[in-house]
Order: sequence, then structure tokens, then C-alpha cells
Amino acid sequence: MKRGGLHGNRLSELPAGTRVRLVRVGGGHAVHARLAGLGLVAGVEIDVRRNDGRGPVVLAHRHARIALGRGVAEHVLVEEASDARGGGGLDGSGGARP
Repeated sequence: MKRGGLHGNRLSELPAGTRVRLVRVGGGHAVHARLAGLGLVAGVEIDVRRNDGRGPVVLAHRHARIALGRGVAEHVLVEEASDARGGGGLDGSGGARP
């Protein structure tokens, strides 16, 4: 995890099974507009369904699956979601709770 905290993790770096909250979208207006059109705005929770380290990052948001190119996913900053039901938590615990 970068910078010792949960804020500012790039979506492109997270493993499948991670549930996160979108914090910020970097990049230009076109990236913001495209993601907003897909419902991906600050505050929404998303599940990472597939991230093989190459190719697209596949997300689940509401009742849709969304594939983002790796370059776009690198502009998306996320934090751990309050509901870690997706497993594979950012802290490496696999989403387990005591």
C-alpha cells in the first residue's frame, strides 16, 4: 500500500475481490465526463472483479460490469469501502473482520 494509508490507492493496483469507494478521478475533462457518464463519481462504492495486471480492470457497480482501460484506471483514486463484503481488503486481510 502506498503512502502508509488507505487514501490515494490507484484502482489499477488493486486485486480482484476488493471493495472500494471512489475518492477522486485525475486526468482531463474527457476522463471525468466518461466516468461520470458511467456513474463513477466520488463517493460511490465499486467492486474490483478482475485485475490481471494487464489489460482492462473490470468493475461491478450497481447492476453493471464496467471494463476500464488500464490507463484510465490509473487516474482513479480509491479508499477502502466501509462495507468490505467483497473480500480481498486493502490491508491484505481478505476482508475478514474480527
